[in-house]
Amino acid sequence: MIRELKRVSLVVATMFLALFISASTIQAVENQSLTDDPRNVRSLYEAYKTLRGPILVDGKPIASSVESDDAYRYLRVYDNPMYSAITGYFSVFRGATGVEAALNSYLSGQSSSQFFEKFNAVLSGNPVSGAAVELTIDPLMQQAAWDALGDLQGSVVALDPTTGNILAMVSKSGFDANELAGHDNQVVADNYEKLEIDPTKPLINKTISGDLYHPGSVFKLVVAAAALESGLYTNESVLQNPSSIRLPNSTAEVFNATERACGAGGATVTLLEAMSLSCNIPFVELGLALGQDRI
Repeated sequence: MIRELKRVSLVVATMFLALFISASTIQAVENQSLTDDPRNVRSLYEAYKTLRGPILVDGKPIASSVESDDAYRYLRVYDNPMYSAITGYFSVFRGATGVEAALNSYLSGQSSSQFFEKFNAVLSGNPVSGAAVELTIDPLMQQAAWDALGDLQGSVVALDPTTGNILAMVSKSGFDANELAGHDNQVVADNYEKLEIDPTKPLINKTISGDLYHPGSVFKLVVAAAALESGLYTNESVLQNPSSIRLPNSTAEVFNATERACGAGGATVTLLEAMSLSCNIPFVELGLALGQDRI
């Protein structure tokens, strides 16, 4: 009898331990990831009870929250469609995308880094407010990129080469995020369906997703810059100019656009000639010689 009681006690204790570990993991370890999960509808509803922080460009809000006269208390408002690919949208019916999704925990005031603000809100009885998020976008460059694309489909990205900060990010065709941020479910659903079936795919940020092209010959600029920066090559450095090359540890062969030796067909070309003629083979050889660390 005592043996059976010990066995039952061991099983019960094991179950309590498993429950304790599971609950602790969910509440402590996975708290942030569960809060940020776009499928967490309860988190989204909860976010509408707080004043969501603005998204700023050059100190001015391009996305902000205003009071509404319905149960959701606040409505998300977007300043300009040219920023919609960046901000994405925040919708009670469609979830969140873009910066709204990526930095949701900060914007909604739920980030672990805002612990003291939340603690102070509890003590003072004031509601928690979301943090503001400042982007690196330059409004003049963003406007110039938007205007330059005009009615074309495509994308423009401008980076600060020193810091890597994104100064402009434009994707066309675009959309008005306000059409998806409303509180009328039917209106939002109709707007979303219209955007979803649009063959130009306005909801896709073409700078970072969708049917992206590989960089192609543009990457020759990177290899050439690495070669010159290494001090091992100059514009007049001589590179071999065969008609094809087999890639190392592979059966794949690379050819020039003409499937012949580049340029006049000589046995060699200079680095400057290879760049001006966009020679594939010499740049493959140059990249292999430099190695990935220099590149």
